[in-house]
Amino acid sequence: MSDSVFKIECGPLSSVVVEMIGSAANVLVVDWNNLQNYRRGGTVRHLGGFYKQSPAVFRPGAGDWYVIVNSTGRTRASVSVRG
Repeated sequence: MSDSVFKIECGPLSSVVVEMIGSAANVLVVDWNNLQNYRRGGTVRHLGGFYKQSPAVFRPGAGDWYVIVNSTGRTRASVSVRG
């Protein structure tokens, strides 16, 4: 499995758009504490899940967030914040 982690900053009305090319992937949006839990293999509170198609769109709220794209195949991902 391969993980890509993207740090983003969102405003209160921002949307996070994750575009993926390649295989399906788990896409998780987490805060700093849950990113650390993920890295340790612990329980993670997140937005998202398993996506077979792109794009995945989230509205996490204002603050600093981390987008984790976890795939078993060759997946290229890009993350943008809109709004």
